[in-house]
Amino acid sequence: MNTTQAEIGVRIPQRLLVAVDADAISDNAIDAGIELARRFGAQIELLHVFRNSMFGTEYVAEAQQVAAGSDLATEVTRFVQDHVRRVLTAAQSSLRAEDVLHVLPGLPARVLLDRARATQADLLVLGSLRRRPVVDFGSTARAILAKASCPVLVQPGPRTTIRSILVPVDLSTESFLALATACTWARVLRARVHALHGFDTSVVEGGRALGGIAVAGAVDVLVERARREFEAAMAAFDWGGVDHATTFFEGEPVGRILDEAKSADMIAMGTHGRTGFAALLLGSVAYAVLQRATKPVLVVRDAERTFLA
Repeated sequence: MNTTQAEIGVRIPQRLLVAVDADAISDNAIDAGIELARRFGAQIELLHVFRNSMFGTEYVAEAQQVAAGSDLATEVTRFVQDHVRRVLTAAQSSLRAEDVLHVLPGLPARVLLDRARATQADLLVLGSLRRRPVVDFGSTARAILAKASCPVLVQPGPRTTIRSILVPVDLSTESFLALATACTWARVLRARVHALHGFDTSVVEGGRALGGIAVAGAVDVLVERARREFEAAMAAFDWGGVDHATTFFEGEPVGRILDEAKSADMIAMGTHGRTGFAALLLGSVAYAVLQRATKPVLVVRDAERTFLA
C-alpha cells in the first residue's frame, strides 16, 4: 500500500505564528512568514514574549503607570511595534503591526507553545538560532522544537524562493511525515523534493571492532539491505505528482545533509528517528543540523509523541 500525504494527515498551513524578538534576529522569520502566508493563503500572527519577572519576583504595574502608558507591558509593546512596523515596510507588506502583533508576558517557550495551541496554529516560525548561546537553544528553541503541536520552521538567514526541498529520510514515522509535508508544500510552491537516506558504516564497524568480531562482507550486506529497503519505501511512497529525486549514501549523516543542502533552498526533517535517541527532546542529527544549517529548516514532529513534564 502506498503511503499518501492524506493518510499521514498533512495539509497546507492556514494559521502561522511567528516568534518576534525585540531586535533584528527574527526579521528573517517575519519576512519568511509573510511570504508563506501569501503563498498558502494563510493568516499570520506575530508574537513577542517578554519576561516580566526578575530573580523570581513578578513585575506588577501600578494603576497610574497603566493609565499613563508607562507600564512595562505598554513600553515593550510600543518598542516592538515600532520595530515590526519597519520590518513590514521593508517587506512591502500591507499588514499593520497593530493588527498582527501580540505582546505577552511570561516564559518564551511556554507562552509560544500555549499560544500555538490556543490559536490552532499549524506552523510556527522562529528566527536564527546561531547567534544565541547554547544554553538558550537548549532551554527555549529546543523546548519549542520538541513539544510544538505543529511543524516549526527555523529561518536562519534572509528569505529566498523555495524551489528545492531536501528531506533526510531514515524510514521512521517522523521522517515520512517530513517527506509528506515537503511534498505538500512543494505542490503549492512548485518546488522539487530530494529524499536523502544514508547508512553510517562507522557505527557498524566500530561495534564490530569493539566486540572483536570480524565477519567478512557483513557491512556490505547491511548496506545493500538498507539500500533496498530505502528504494522500496520510495517506490511505494505517493509523491502526489511532485518532481523528486532520491539518493542513498554511505557515511556520516550530518555532514552529508549539510553538503546536499548547499544546492537546496530548504531542509525538512523529523525531530526523531531510528538512531536510538528517541528518549532525548530532540534527535542528535536534527539537533546538529539545526545548529549548523544556513538554509531554513522545517522540523516536523509526530503529534502522537509525548514527553514527561
